[in-house]
Amino acid sequence: MRDWVAELTLKTVESIPGLLGAVQTGKVTYVPPGLATAATVVASALHGLAGHFLPIFWQVKIGNDYEPINASCDVQAVREQARAGRNFGRAVQAARA
Repeated sequence: MRDWVAELTLKTVESIPGLLGAVQTGKVTYVPPGLATAATVVASALHGLAGHFLPIFWQVKIGNDYEPINASCDVQAVREQARAGRNFGRAVQAARA
């Protein structure tokens, strides 16, 4: 299954005008909603322990149980794509100078 969530999310982030420069100068703050803050901290801690981002898997609630579904997000691949985009942006900026 294609990682459509990751692709869509990365395209959305990359489409925000001026975001690359703002992120690199520390002018962007990430404020996740509700308990997503705790999930972000857990993901960061696991990244630090593993040395890479672990994939995210979805589950659906069926009755009182949660069942895995055939969908995931390869967060490490998203990171690598974003880094490639950042480096591409630097190359474009250098070529324009």
